[in-house]
Amino acid sequence: MIEKNLRSVSDTKKSYDSHASDYDRIRYGSPGGKYVYDLERRFAAKYVKGHRVLEVGTATGRLATLFGTNGFEYTGVDIANRMLRIACEKVKSLGGDVDVVQMDGCRLGFREHFAPSIFFRNLSKRSRVCGSLLSRTADV
Repeated sequence: MIEKNLRSVSDTKKSYDSHASDYDRIRYGSPGGKYVYDLERRFAAKYVKGHRVLEVGTATGRLATLFGTNGFEYTGVDIANRMLRIACEKVKSLGGDVDVVQMDGCRLGFREHFAPSIFFRNLSKRSRVCGSLLSRTADV
């Protein structure tokens, strides 16, 4: 696979950190965005089994709020600290609890602890590059 014009990890982090406060409005503020938001949450609620979830690409917490307020042992990973802060604030405001870790999702440092958890990821170009890593991790 040939990937062109991929942003560096540093550029990606800076971009998401700088847009974190507007992320939900931009991403999910339209009727189509709201539909995707609801669809992803329904899908996750239906197919996640067990009590532990590791979400790679947590962003502002669309799934963290679902799992963190319903008794799951949830850990969210994102490259952007500001996104993770927003996710934590949302979950805590709803009475839930989550753990979050700022790191590059392509270089997970705690794979064995989470097997056999479910991994979610965004469908960005960078995430597709990481896809083989995540699918191997999910099969542990």
